Amino acid sequence: MNPETMHVDPDGAAAAATASVAASSSPHAGWSVHAGHRTPEEIERDIELTRHELGRTLDALHARLSVRRRVDAIVETAQENGRRFAALAVSTARRFPAAATALIALPLLVFIAGRARKWRH
Repeated sequence: MNPETMHVDPDGAAAAATASVAASSSPHAGWSVHAGHRTPEEIERDIELTRHELGRTLDALHARLSVRRRVDAIVETAQENGRRFAALAVSTARRFPAAATALIALPLLVFIAGRARKWRH
């Protein structure tokens, strides 16, 4: 849809209302409000502005959807979570040394008992 016009009814029977182009911060600021009365230079400038905007949009999409960047972000998050977990584990072990010893020793004892049972059979 042309940003400069707005259709009044869905059947297209009514005339299109011409809208003025808004703020100068818009990438299309300076577009002629009368699409039928633009000079070739104005049209070329509008095309270049649109190409530039499309290029920036594609670059942003590529950056967001890049598999390499997604994998890097996942790895970075996993590493950060691992560091936080390790810091929390060390802090907890210092505050509760008996509980930490039990958490380490119990699985180790179960593993050793399982291996011993295999050796007997």
